[in-house]
Amino acid sequence: MLNIKRIHIDYQTNPAGISEAPQFGWEMESDRRGVLQKFYELQIAEDEEFNRIVYDSGRIESQSSAQVRAEGFEIGPMRKYYVRAAVSDGEEQSGWGEAAHFITALTDPAQWEAPFVSAETDASFRECSKGTYVRGTFVLRRGIKKAFACTTALGLYNFYLNGQKVGDDEMTPGWTSYQKHLLYQTYEVTEYLREGENSAGAMLGAGWYKGVMGLTKARNNYGDQTGFAMQLLVRYEDGTQETVCTNDGWKGADSPIVFSEIYDGEIYDASKEIPGWSHPGEPQGNWRYTVRVPFNTSALCAQSGSRVKMMDRMPAKSVFLTPKGETVIDFGQNMTGRIHVTATGRTGDVIELRCFEVLDHEGNVYLDNLRGAKTTMKYIFSKDGTIT
Repeated sequence: MLNIKRIHIDYQTNPAGISEAPQFGWEMESDRRGVLQKFYELQIAEDEEFNRIVYDSGRIESQSSAQVRAEGFEIGPMRKYYVRAAVSDGEEQSGWGEAAHFITALTDPAQWEAPFVSAETDASFRECSKGTYVRGTFVLRRGIKKAFACTTALGLYNFYLNGQKVGDDEMTPGWTSYQKHLLYQTYEVTEYLREGENSAGAMLGAGWYKGVMGLTKARNNYGDQTGFAMQLLVRYEDGTQETVCTNDGWKGADSPIVFSEIYDGEIYDASKEIPGWSHPGEPQGNWRYTVRVPFNTSALCAQSGSRVKMMDRMPAKSVFLTPKGETVIDFGQNMTGRIHVTATGRTGDVIELRCFEVLDHEGNVYLDNLRGAKTTMKYIFSKDGTIT
């Protein structure tokens, strides 16, 4: 028995955001000992059934199973490719292993068309740490075949289509030098779209871009206005395609996140929620037209890996009172994450959680090592009831 166990692409599993022809590799498994690859064959196709093969290496005599290049193969922008391999040790031939896939980003910075739009429309936002919404609507024809989106932000963002958060990324687009190097994320979004009116939007926060950062506690280190950019490509069954971008018709509003800072935590006021803000139609709330944020898009670079996402759920190890009467929820390790809370309250009640790392020698909460960081999360009830 000789099989292909797994195919990796640029040492990743099914990456999205590939901007140049990748390298391939695979893992083999056998019920015999001392098996060495002698031949391989690699195929790349535009469909999962491999009816539209765009690259076939043929039978190659080689022991290489990593850093394999598909010579002569060129990727197209914003496409999904499927990859499979078969190997032989000279005695036994494997079948085609389970196919992997990768999604390409834009292949040339000049292909980026989308401007950055911002709901921070006046100077008061420069010293402000509140979150904002931005949203826009667009109409699609019948017969959607495939759709891909490239998105990024000045600040931090979550991306939504028709009321659903796209992907499982967090803290996007990450902390970079921004003006010289800004990452963008690529998503396959076919399942989120539909014929007729659609809605796209983002929740934005200051993040590292314009939030308070560094020992000097300076803010606006890279810019003073958050912004979001989206370039959406839709391909139809009839072979045509269209591009939808952020534009001057997009609108913005304040979000229920009334305060958010990397060091200091977040305050979420549920009374300021706007139901259906990312759905098609006209949502409630005080919406205003967005403004464009100038940015040199030649600094944009596709991110294919090392994305932040939820990795695990960790229950509390213990809950106890300190000698001073402080209630401590101990998760048993120092980590980065968010706390899942279920609580019952009345309108205006506040849940407050303060994050810290160690206890002092008397067993009380120790905060001095945090210096001025507030590390506090607050949730304000909008009505009587239970939240989770």
